[in-house]
Amino acid sequence: MRWWDRTLRRHLENELNKELSFHLDQHIADLVLARSIDTRSNRHPVQIDTPVQIDTPVQIDTPVQIDTMDERLSELTAASRF
Repeated sequence: MRWWDRTLRRHLENELNKELSFHLDQHIADLVLARSIDTRSNRHPVQIDTPVQIDTPVQIDTPVQIDTMDERLSELTAASRF
């Protein structure tokens, strides 16, 4: 009758796993819902501050190349000739 014990045990373990999974999912859902309600009630209104003046100048170590529209247009025209 060992096979019967193993079958019964396997069935009981599967049922227990299903039951525990259900309760765990319910608990997680309750926690998520409580968290979302908690964060909604604690929201602060958006405040727009005045601009801040920066005292230190920004230094760029690498040279910056600024292309004009004319340069880009001439590059496109040259590329279209091929």
